[in-house]
Amino acid sequence: MEHDNTGGTHLLDYETELDRERKHLGSIREHIERQIQASGADIKLTDDFTELALNVLRTKEVEQLRKSRVRPYFAKLDFLEKDQPYPEQAYIGRFGLYERSTMEPLVLDWRSPMANLYYEHSFTDVPVEVKRGSSLRFDVDRKRQFEMENNEIERFFDMTAASGTNRLLLERLQQRGEQKLRDIVETIQAEQNAVLRADARQALIVQGAAGSGKTTIALHRLAFLAYSYRDRGTFDNFLIIAPNRLFIDYISDVLPDLGIEGVVQTTWEDCLIPFIPLPKKYRFTDTSAKTALFLEHGSSGKAGLPHKPETILQASRLRGSMAMKKLLDDFIDKRVGQMVPELDLVLSKAHRMQHREIQRKFHTDFRHYPYMQRRKRLLTVLKQWKEDCLKEAVQTLESRIKQGEYAATERRVAEVREQYRRKFEEYCEKVKGVEIASFYRNIVSKPANIAKLIQYAGADFAHYDAERIAAYFADRKETHPYELEWEDIASAFYLSYRFYGLGKTKSYSHIIVDEAQDFAPFQMFALRLLSSGGSMTILGDLAQSIYPYRGLTNWDDLREGVFETAVSIERLKKSYRSTVEIMTAANRVLRHWDNPHITPAEPVLRHGDEPKTERFASEDEAMRAVAALAERLAHGGMPNIAVIDKTVAHCKSVHKKLTGLGADARLIAGKDTRYEGGMSVVPIYLSKGMEFDAVIVLNPSAAVYDSSRPEDVKLLYVAMTRALHRLYVYHWDELSGLFDSL
Repeated sequence: MEHDNTGGTHLLDYETELDRERKHLGSIREHIERQIQASGADIKLTDDFTELALNVLRTKEVEQLRKSRVRPYFAKLDFLEKDQPYPEQAYIGRFGLYERSTMEPLVLDWRSPMANLYYEHSFTDVPVEVKRGSSLRFDVDRKRQFEMENNEIERFFDMTAASGTNRLLLERLQQRGEQKLRDIVETIQAEQNAVLRADARQALIVQGAAGSGKTTIALHRLAFLAYSYRDRGTFDNFLIIAPNRLFIDYISDVLPDLGIEGVVQTTWEDCLIPFIPLPKKYRFTDTSAKTALFLEHGSSGKAGLPHKPETILQASRLRGSMAMKKLLDDFIDKRVGQMVPELDLVLSKAHRMQHREIQRKFHTDFRHYPYMQRRKRLLTVLKQWKEDCLKEAVQTLESRIKQGEYAATERRVAEVREQYRRKFEEYCEKVKGVEIASFYRNIVSKPANIAKLIQYAGADFAHYDAERIAAYFADRKETHPYELEWEDIASAFYLSYRFYGLGKTKSYSHIIVDEAQDFAPFQMFALRLLSSGGSMTILGDLAQSIYPYRGLTNWDDLREGVFETAVSIERLKKSYRSTVEIMTAANRVLRHWDNPHITPAEPVLRHGDEPKTERFASEDEAMRAVAALAERLAHGGMPNIAVIDKTVAHCKSVHKKLTGLGADARLIAGKDTRYEGGMSVVPIYLSKGMEFDAVIVLNPSAAVYDSSRPEDVKLLYVAMTRALHRLYVYHWDELSGLFDSL
């Protein structure tokens, strides 16, 4: 930091100040080039282990320096520490820069404690934690934000307590959408900053409104944790759970930009299924059929199903409750108690191990191991005991043969060996193992067990039909003998965890779960078993919990039994994605869902066009209008456009018609792994978490969206809040009553 005894520079002419800042930028870049050369020269070929480790650090330092070349910093602070005589200045960038000889900071890392002065709303008496429980206080005179183009400072914006306007944020919000999510280190807001710097020693739930930056803040939180705990080595492996592979591609550029590497990014099912020891012929179904069943209007009366949709829904929601864990624990404990028979292992009259001794080995000596590992260790110990006994028996037998007590020799020894082998194998067969799929299916296909599960689940599940739910599981066991459902993953994983453990897998330092409102408590508990001390950040929006057969309507459901430590809940209410006009329209739709746990999003002061509703004489006429609109928007600087419909089937039909009209449209249907930008035709549920320059909601008719169904309310809310700048509603049938206030 550099001292400024001039009392500030706010009286200087803007152009003079701009020239001064450009010269400073040049000096910092010269410093970076010198550092790159010096650090690169230190990297040498060696076989020494210590030097190899240092080479890794030097290589990483050079890489960060190279990333800092173009934009070494994005802001500058003028501040004064309380009770100190001189004001100071500090530049803030993505990575810290130091003068090697003096270790004097030239640029502060955005994750450093002092950077809080930039991110906090307040300008006076701002606390900065220098160590846990100890803070210094500062007054900030000015926050300067830089806009750079073509590697040069183009302009700067000054924020003071008097002005309070975050010009850089407004500039960013006006920009068009990109194909990939980008980092926001320059424009992190105070409420977002509080979330990303929250205590990592417990689970954090973030209820974030649509467009509040939940996902981006979660990724920045990983960068913050890696930086803050870099000297302790406690936060060095991370896991991100994303809703689908397409979303992983969408966020893929953020972590490298922040300098974070080696983060595992996967989906919930892809993370857990590898831990489940099932035969190769088994498979887990995806959720596409069930999603189509429950998200299509009128599915409750769909004909041709062997079971009522209400029964399928109840079976799904029960498997997501923590009552499922309690039921499985009952049967696990029962099976473990039966694993070792109450029988002595008798090889001969001379060699007997009493069952109490065997039980002690299994339940006490090996108690720290998962049950199937205990079984394996027990059988290994018993086998060694058998070999020792056999050796002793053979020696005794051979001694007697030499003394003339037995006429036979080799034949008698072989008989003893066979006797010990047979007795041992007969006993081993009685030491029960477990096959996960059959063990689980035998539990859930019995009405008495489902009745017990409903009892464990509590009053909210009391009306569930145990007979029909058990019949559903029994029927699937019969008709799909090698197929388990997506909702079975948590149970199968938990059984695998209890019986087999996690093998050599290292617990994750921190786990990020995005779109968490779509996971049930037991599914979240399964993930928690992979975390180190329950350190997790769980992000979602209850207003976007669109699946009736799974998910949450209240975050408090995760407080009971899921985590061993306290759980904190933070709320991000401000929406930065959509204009005020778009968010106001979306909030009017959301009001049709009566949920006391939902708080409407608060759009920031960025205005745009009112959402436009237009009716056409036919679907073909609407398709021609969509194609023409997309072309106009693309030529007007809005290339990333989403045509959103309710189901995959409808989207396939729309895509076919649009491409038939010559439109360059891409269909997103569920198996996609890359987002290419441009014009996309996408079902609502796959658009969650994404954003587009413009959104065209297609034919949200009264026949398709029932204003009395919470799922339909939330689906339209999700669709509308994908739009950054423009929202269109094109229809040819009568509009849903959900639009009655537009």
